[in-house]
Amino acid sequence: MRFLVFLITLFLLAKSMNLAAQSLLQHEFPDLRELIYEEKFDKLNPILSRSTLPDHFFAESVRDQLQDVSYLNSIEKDGKAAVFQLINTGNYHLELLLQSLNLSESERFFIYEVDRDINDATEIMNLESAFVKKMGWIIVEWNGPSEMKSSVDFSRFIRNAYLHRDASRSSTTGFGTSMECHININCHEGAPFSEVKDGIVRIRVVVEEGIGFCSGALINNTAEDETPYLLTAFHCMDGFTPIFDMWRFDFFYQGTDCSDPAVEPEFFSLTGAEYRAGHRDSDFMLLEITGPFPADFQIPFLGWDRREGYLPQNTALIHHPSGDIKKVSLYSNNLRVHSNRINWNNGTTTPAFSHYRQNLTSGTFEPGSSGSPLLSPEGRIMGQLHGGNSSCSIFLAYSGILYYSWDVGDMPNERLRDWLDPLNTGQDTLGMLMVEPTFFKVNIQGEITTAPGDPVGLVQVSLECEDGLSEHLVTTSDGSFHFELDFLEETVCHLFFSKDIDPLNGVNVLDIVGIRRHILQLDQLQGEQLIAADVHPDGVINVLDMVQIRRLILEMIGHFSEVESWQILPQSIEIELDTQEDFFFELTGVKMGDVNFSADPSR
Repeated sequence: MRFLVFLITLFLLAKSMNLAAQSLLQHEFPDLRELIYEEKFDKLNPILSRSTLPDHFFAESVRDQLQDVSYLNSIEKDGKAAVFQLINTGNYHLELLLQSLNLSESERFFIYEVDRDINDATEIMNLESAFVKKMGWIIVEWNGPSEMKSSVDFSRFIRNAYLHRDASRSSTTGFGTSMECHININCHEGAPFSEVKDGIVRIRVVVEEGIGFCSGALINNTAEDETPYLLTAFHCMDGFTPIFDMWRFDFFYQGTDCSDPAVEPEFFSLTGAEYRAGHRDSDFMLLEITGPFPADFQIPFLGWDRREGYLPQNTALIHHPSGDIKKVSLYSNNLRVHSNRINWNNGTTTPAFSHYRQNLTSGTFEPGSSGSPLLSPEGRIMGQLHGGNSSCSIFLAYSGILYYSWDVGDMPNERLRDWLDPLNTGQDTLGMLMVEPTFFKVNIQGEITTAPGDPVGLVQVSLECEDGLSEHLVTTSDGSFHFELDFLEETVCHLFFSKDIDPLNGVNVLDIVGIRRHILQLDQLQGEQLIAADVHPDGVINVLDMVQIRRLILEMIGHFSEVESWQILPQSIEIELDTQEDFFFELTGVKMGDVNFSADPSR
């Protein structure tokens, strides 16, 4: 009954509103109320029998179900039309992958939940591609001119639809959902890998068939040119149709210390990648992230070790089990090469000697950990996690071997060699590359002098930038100022100038005489003299200015009431910082009230 009351209330409150700029629930639709109240059509539900969707996926495509479980209709009013789709997701979250809308100025596109205040509706503007997540009764609405109604096709807007299936599984995914026996990366077990941990990311995998989690790591190449290659597992998308431009890479998704945080930590994401290489035999996949790194990114590109006979102790996996925050698992014994084939539950078989085998001695792994780097004691990548048997009592892990992946295929898109050794050095190992913030250096300098050319000291100069930078200094006796800046990215700064000390400096009866002669047109003040005389700042030199100066000389006032004792021209300067170009500014200082330039500008 609450839906019926909600809809009628909205109708009464919004009779006079313009349909083209509002959502359809501002109007009364008896058939829509009946559909909601009596649930006239089926809910979206996960296809629980679908065995082809592996455990690291938490959502599956229901695009083909939308026509069967939704209601499509339209209305018209006053030359406007609304085409809408009503979807019942039940108790599951639905993510709609939208594609470029290319809406005209007269069109609107909304997505919202029916049982919430209509002001919370998400209006979708023109975009390249994006996800919108909702649950329950969902309205997808287009509105605009009536003559455009017939051309509206929601398949043009909705690239795919994914239903979360957490409620149908024994466990959910995401923050706080991994098993209790995991070890957070910032516990003491993760300390040997503190330098490389930030280069390991959670991957939100998007394929036509579903959405899931994997793990991966940025990896260095011999050119050390900061190409954002990322190594992960081939089976993260094997057998499906990847939408790589929507793959999301979550950096710094980890707790601050050893304990599990009560609140989900913030993280930074980049979206979009291109496939570079991969192979089933060693289950490797190399991607190149296309989302640009921020200028202030400080991130490691992990080194690698492809020595065939190197089987060290104290190796580690760093990963995001179940899509949770970053964890670490350790193996204290010597690494072993598995000498047999492995039959995997997705129907693939990997050959003998293509995988390392670890009986983990600390921590474990879960779906979502796939693709995490197998690290040597030096923190170099030796392979990536494929899978195995895991729980809080079984810890058998298999990882594809890097030296096997190096030359496994005949073509560059089947092996790592061409990408990780573009210089063809043949080297077996490569160290970590730490990408530091890209700073640009710029000098902002200037000189402030009086009209006769004397330097003006003791001017307060403030630099305020839109990126939050704020610096202040005072001009020296030679009237100069100098800011030396390091900035990360384009920004706009402003210089402000102020000197409001010793107002009587240079002000005497001769200045009043000079102003009187100007008013009587016996002499004419010029240039900066006119600015100095206008102490009652109205743009006109008159008796009011003389009165202000006389009161100051007679010590009836301590300073000019409406102007500072000095005026610096220009009063402010805007600077666009987008290159390493240096700046130099010449400014003029005017002592207010001093029309004959007798002031001492050094004080």
